[in-house]
Amino acid sequence: MGQKISTLHVKLDRRARRKTVPLGASKIPTMVANSCTPSPARKDEYKWIDRRGYREGGNPKYALPTDRAEAARMNARHYQLRYIFQRDYQAPITEDLQNGINVLDVGCGTGIWSTEMASQYPASTFIGTDIVGLFKGTVAPSNCTFVLANTVKGLPFPDNTFDFVFQRASSMCFTVKEWPVVLKELVRVTKPGGIVELLDDAIWIHNSGPVTEAMCKNLDNVMAYRDIKFDLTTRLDPLLGAAGLKNVQHEYHSVPIGWGPTQEEFKDNIILFFQASVPVMRLALGISSTEMSQRIEVIARELNGVQKSFMNFDSYIGIKPAATESESENEVEAHTDYLPKDDATQQSVTLPSTGWRALRGMRGPAITNGLALVHRVSIISCWSCAKYPLDGGLGRFMEPVKYSKHAMKFAIVMMES
Repeated sequence: MGQKISTLHVKLDRRARRKTVPLGASKIPTMVANSCTPSPARKDEYKWIDRRGYREGGNPKYALPTDRAEAARMNARHYQLRYIFQRDYQAPITEDLQNGINVLDVGCGTGIWSTEMASQYPASTFIGTDIVGLFKGTVAPSNCTFVLANTVKGLPFPDNTFDFVFQRASSMCFTVKEWPVVLKELVRVTKPGGIVELLDDAIWIHNSGPVTEAMCKNLDNVMAYRDIKFDLTTRLDPLLGAAGLKNVQHEYHSVPIGWGPTQEEFKDNIILFFQASVPVMRLALGISSTEMSQRIEVIARELNGVQKSFMNFDSYIGIKPAATESESENEVEAHTDYLPKDDATQQSVTLPSTGWRALRGMRGPAITNGLALVHRVSIISCWSCAKYPLDGGLGRFMEPVKYSKHAMKFAIVMMES
């Protein structure tokens, strides 16, 4: 098992052959695109800990390295998410992209989302921003460029510049106090009538073994000391409204780990994620690299599909209205009061058995207006529940499911389409 884990990065590099992966592929790809694998940075650009590189000038609170191995993991995850969601975005903007609009990819990482989208929609213009130059050396189409920028300090664009603003995988990036600032900045650069979309996960593996659960708790505690709350990404609705967005649609998708359509590929990426966190976790917990490696090997065995482990991905889509009422920064920050202080804040909500529909592959525009009345709605696609195979049919799943330490309970109603 240890040898398998240690060779995962090599497997990713060896499979870096295809530039794009078609939608609806029969297998989740683990390869990364050559055009999106950044050139190695100079040694003096890195701070090295346990043989993992952290680029100078990056976010000091971010726990993961920014070296080439992490770039390969991020690129592979991009293709896995494309397979899971069957597209690279959820917003209803396909026709606009075909006609030509301005798109901003905030926190773009390697830039793979921007380059792939730019190739697919040549009439549109794409700009990717990130605090570190992990995108340096990326070969991009002529309609795609990259800019170094710190979102917290302000994006280098005028107000009302972009028709579509996209951000994902940011749960480890921003503190509780920074999130309102970040969201206001995303809305600021969005044109009136434009769309902001977020996709993130709370970095918690459900239905896992004891070592996996302990690792998730340890990582959650370590980042909490840095004022980074992973589960904040499950409760962004009030902050998005305070930032000026209207008609915010929130849903989440449950993604199997080590079973179901994702099989081993997503599990491998999770293991690589835990490996990437070793330098920070080892120092914080005061244990050796060997002990951390042993724990990760146990995690790989626990995620064997028997317990049906899964992760939840939250997506948000909101529209910037033509006229907005501005709120002071203090008023926006006040909306963080909804954050749970302990498990006693959990609530139990049961959706009525009529008038609610959860469609397989449900997208933001398909959510009925009634769902906006619910603080957080749990959507489980039929392929992510062991009871319902990929046969196109939807059954009923009435049992409330507890998803995470601070997650709210919901009865999930899945009706036949």
